[in-house]
Amino acid sequence: MNSSNALLLTLLTCFFAFVCNAQTAIEGDYYSSEIGLKKVSIKQKKGGYISVTGFLAKGNKKISHTYKPVGNSKKIFEKKLSYNRYSRLDFSSKDFITDLSLNGDRKVLRVQVLARKWKYIRKNLKKEQRKVGHILPLNPTSNFHQKNNSKIVFFSEKPVIGKEDLSKVKTSFKAGDVIWAVAYLPVSLSKYNLYISGQNELKFAIGTTEDANSLEMSNWGGFVQHSLPISVQERAKNYVVFQVYPASLRAEMNLKAAMSITNAVQSLEPTDHLVKVRFEYLGRRSNKVTGTFTLDCSEGMDKAKQTAKAFKQAYLESKELPKAMMTNASLEQKALEAIQRFGKAAGWDTKFVKAIITSPTWQTVTDPATGAIKGRMVEAACIAKWANGDCGYQYFTFIQEHQGGGKYAEGIRRYSTGYRSAIDCKNVK
Repeated sequence: MNSSNALLLTLLTCFFAFVCNAQTAIEGDYYSSEIGLKKVSIKQKKGGYISVTGFLAKGNKKISHTYKPVGNSKKIFEKKLSYNRYSRLDFSSKDFITDLSLNGDRKVLRVQVLARKWKYIRKNLKKEQRKVGHILPLNPTSNFHQKNNSKIVFFSEKPVIGKEDLSKVKTSFKAGDVIWAVAYLPVSLSKYNLYISGQNELKFAIGTTEDANSLEMSNWGGFVQHSLPISVQERAKNYVVFQVYPASLRAEMNLKAAMSITNAVQSLEPTDHLVKVRFEYLGRRSNKVTGTFTLDCSEGMDKAKQTAKAFKQAYLESKELPKAMMTNASLEQKALEAIQRFGKAAGWDTKFVKAIITSPTWQTVTDPATGAIKGRMVEAACIAKWANGDCGYQYFTFIQEHQGGGKYAEGIRRYSTGYRSAIDCKNVK
């Protein structure tokens, strides 16, 4: 064999030895810091998976699990357990394996160390157990994501995920400044169904608070949470990008939410405020995904008031009157006269000008105790102008009293009051 062939053979031998060693480096038996475990045996499986078997110290019992690689990693493997817990094995360190137990929110509950020699367990266990309480995201988009798990981070312009410009990260703003936010999640948004409505809208709350860690906050918009439409593709992501405060009518947010938020800001006292943003829906208050920033309302309030006025006008112009479900001129007139009488008796400073019947048919009203027919009911949207110059409509139900024998009274009266909605006065016809 000539020297060149010998050299080639040597190189090939070294290469294959390296590959084989890399493929089997994690295989073998390990000691564990967990009391009750005699040893842990790890074997590689096809597709990059690994088989992990724990041998109990007492008896001949053993427990086996198959772990799959996280993403394309060859050093981090996970197994989902049956009680919404996760087990993660991290082979990143040279001399030991970190064995982590996580809950459904990816929070580290327990840490053990596996190693081929006890000295590495004794040396590293205490250090690794400092990870308890940390949140480990699944496939974070960046180191910035890793550091800001379960947090809402604020930006002065719309960020590019994975390439965030850290100079745009802000913890304080002036009134009227555009504000963007990213909710960095440890798992996909689909795991946060508690905060997603049946209309596929992510619900979040914004408001002022005195304590960033408290659940108490003064929600802007009261109990009505703000909405962010979520697509199927977005539910699969582990982050959400959304606008907190819009700078112009080209806002990338729900128009009603924009009106509510801009109106709340322009109504604040001219001082600094601590503002909290969090996932919230139907009273499910939690700081699980939250963030805070300081809003200085001693500056920029003129701009904030102009923005609020523009969004209110845009919202009102977008609203239309309800569609009539029943056409009956006589009944419409009776409903209008009935609500005018009721409003006058109640001292309302409201001018009702029209009634639109929004029920397709009459609904029978019975006595809950006896089952006797009390009358029949119909719903109407009553169009009005208020003393402050606003226009809108309010829903009412009207009842026609039953007189017996299948006959009803000629007139109707207000039976119940529903919600009120504003509308541009130009749309009041």
